[in-house]
Amino acid sequence: MDLSNKRTNSTSRKSFSFSVIILLLLITFIIAECFARLLVWWKWQPVKIRSMTEHTSTVGNFTSLAYFPYVLTPNYETHNSYGFRGKEFEIKPHRKRIVCVGSSTTFGIYVDSDKTYSAQLENLLNEGAHEFEFEVLNAGIPGWVSTENLLNLQLRILPLQPDLVIIYQGRNEIFPQSFNNFASDYSHYRKADYSFKATNYLYKPLFKFSNLFMIFATYRGSRFGWSWTDENPAYGNTRFENQPTATQVIENLDDPSRNRVYRSSVASMVAICKSRNIDIILCTMAFQADRLATGNLENDPIIYESLQKQVNENNQIVREIANKFGVPVAETASLMNEPELFLDDCHFNEKGHARRAAIIYQTIVESKLFQSGLKKND
Repeated sequence: MDLSNKRTNSTSRKSFSFSVIILLLLITFIIAECFARLLVWWKWQPVKIRSMTEHTSTVGNFTSLAYFPYVLTPNYETHNSYGFRGKEFEIKPHRKRIVCVGSSTTFGIYVDSDKTYSAQLENLLNEGAHEFEFEVLNAGIPGWVSTENLLNLQLRILPLQPDLVIIYQGRNEIFPQSFNNFASDYSHYRKADYSFKATNYLYKPLFKFSNLFMIFATYRGSRFGWSWTDENPAYGNTRFENQPTATQVIENLDDPSRNRVYRSSVASMVAICKSRNIDIILCTMAFQADRLATGNLENDPIIYESLQKQVNENNQIVREIANKFGVPVAETASLMNEPELFLDDCHFNEKGHARRAAIIYQTIVESKLFQSGLKKND
């Protein structure tokens, strides 16, 4: 009987100890969770909290939109209500509208909105105008390639009734041109079904329940299955399963058939504009392969020569299309000889944007576009 009581008491004590441990762990978790929620509230912006805890189509400055991999979020910081970078605008008579089409090199990452080439081109044009006002819109979207800008022209730019479209494209094209399992619609490079509403789908409800888990899973990296890459549209919709090795980059770019999509996209943009009596200027791309900065390709010096050759080929395609359609070319590729203008392989500092604006302005003048409203720079 005494032995039985001892066993019962021992079991009771173990059960009690286990309950105390569980209670202490629960209290510790609650305290830690409260601290985590306070930290998140204090340190994180509301837009970041919402994007990490809710299935929303918008994550900061990017928004998911049908037919596109992503677009700029309208009315977000430096974006206007149309989802372009820069000041608000409205369609008015007696005003000439110019739209700059491109990617991050047009958007102007690393420089303020008023220092981009589009903003500086507007200043140059209005200094020389006397019959009408010029408005230059920045339609650059970081990460986009020619197929996406072709669709952008058709669906989002033509409704703005532009008088002139300027296209600066070619560097981002090296990614789909070099990725494995090439497809003519670039589906080997882009995920057609990418949407912020579906990224990290199981984690966001968990993060909403526990900010502590959210911090552990996301602070300075990706853990427990969470993916920061999926939340970055420039990389989240990239098919990294087709990412080439350095050797494959060289082999893939040596295939001339991979240039057909770029040629077709640029030619289609020109044809669409000309069919609507919209003037167009094509620009060649300034690129320095030895300063490559991207997460899409392995940064191996052995690929630099192939990348430089490919961008040069893309520039030649631009010249050939311009010659075929009789449209002017702004030889902004000449700026590659001025390394002090670059921040990496293709993005300019403020002075670089000013130099590009000056070259395009001179092309407008020499091509006799808006002839009655401009004066030639000395």
